[in-house]
Amino acid sequence: QGGDSTYSAASDVQKTITVTNASYTVTGSTSGNGSIQCISPVISGNTTTCTLTPDTGYKISAASGCGTGSLSGTTYTTGAITGSCTVSATFAAQKAGDCDNNGTVTIAEVQSAINMFLGLKPVESCVNVDGVSGVSIAEVQKVINSFLGL
Repeated sequence: QGGDSTYSAASDVQKTITVTNASYTVTGSTSGNGSIQCISPVISGNTTTCTLTPDTGYKISAASGCGTGSLSGTTYTTGAITGSCTVSATFAAQKAGDCDNNGTVTIAEVQSAINMFLGLKPVESCVNVDGVSGVSIAEVQKVINSFLGL
């Protein structure tokens, strides 16, 4: 008493500390024949996805980058992001009629192309390589040539 007072800093002062995780940029890169779009920025330690879109007449050949990623269909999922990085995608010409993308055209795929031409089966881009609606006789011929190895 007598005018003396004690100040306790520990009990009278309150501080708020906000910690934010770093975020990094994930970019897509391709040498052509398609495009890649990645969701970015990404918080450190998280994964992100990139959508690969081949041009008409092309298919996805490979994708890699940003850690150990995986490709499923047209979606590439990165590994855990620890810094800015680039996902690279390559696209290859699709063999006319190779609808299962195994590198060869079978007689069943030739029959399928003929059925698309006749309107008996829905049109698939692996046969409709020019992107114009419907399958033309010229496109069926390209499928037959692929089957014959010409």
